[in-house]
Amino acid sequence: RRPARATLAGLAGLALTILAAIVQRRRIALHPAYFNHNALYHLIQMTAFALIFVGAGAVAFARTTTDIALANGLVIAVMVSAFAMISGGFFNPAVTLGFVVTRRTMPLTSPVELVAVGATADRTIAVSAAVARALRRRLHPGRRLVVVPNGIDLGRVDARVTPGALAAARARLGDLGDRPLGVVVSRRKDQDVLLRALPLVERPVAIACVGLEPDADLVALARAVPERHRVALVPFVEQPLPFYHLAAFAALPSRIEGFSQGLLEAMALGLPVVASAAGGNPDLITDGETGLLVPPRTPAAWARAVDRLAADRDFAARLARAGRELVRRAFTLERTAARTEAVYRDAVARR
Repeated sequence: RRPARATLAGLAGLALTILAAIVQRRRIALHPAYFNHNALYHLIQMTAFALIFVGAGAVAFARTTTDIALANGLVIAVMVSAFAMISGGFFNPAVTLGFVVTRRTMPLTSPVELVAVGATADRTIAVSAAVARALRRRLHPGRRLVVVPNGIDLGRVDARVTPGALAAARARLGDLGDRPLGVVVSRRKDQDVLLRALPLVERPVAIACVGLEPDADLVALARAVPERHRVALVPFVEQPLPFYHLAAFAALPSRIEGFSQGLLEAMALGLPVVASAAGGNPDLITDGETGLLVPPRTPAAWARAVDRLAADRDFAARLARAGRELVRRAFTLERTAARTEAVYRDAVARR
């Protein structure tokens, strides 16, 4: 489906953008590796543990070059084995690969897979401390884990939004009156929790869920909100930036989160944010200082947070200023690229 493809494309695009920034800074030879996941699943069913040990041994015997194989997304034991043998590491001890894996989401795969990958990779990058903790709980070797948070391209975030783009976004939102607008720019997560909170929100607000195909549950909840509120369900859009420019605050209700690009973008643009205290969100947000954190799946807590942002403009402005300063100082693409480059060089040095 288009939103799912867009999410995957966004993750791949982020990885390639970081990679491009590194290549511009240094002369590093990179070998991206792409794999057919369906074929991999069939292979792992047939070969199981045998290929795990073959892959680990293949890379362990490699010794000399300074190239790096970057594998993003799902990396499993068969992939490691095939790549090591094809690249020559298994048959030619004169070839060395620094092998770095990046985990951008909370791990839901089996401990067997994570142990195999963790034992084979020279380094595994986790995009938040929460992702790193989750990997360790699933038996990933802790000594090879490095936390490198996501970063954003401020040039893209600061791009000019045309009056036409703003008008088009307003048209998709409908008549909001003078209600403050909260935006959730995300694929399907726990938007239903936020909509269930609206009957408990006293001050009139509007909520726009942007970037998802609304299901029957969300449509029913949107229709059931009290008349004082408005809800807009906006399907996938190529450019969500105009919606941020129309918003008074941003929200991210979720139970599983690696390190949200959406929160980074909203904070960089100077919006106060409220998010579930889940996954990597607390690694970015200090509750009451750079944003608000609420317990996941708790409509009453979400209602209190939304009411506070809508009613106390001075408090919301303080959160917005602190969040903007934090992101623009500590979570830029340039910082992420520099940290990632250091991990790559460390992986090579291990050889």
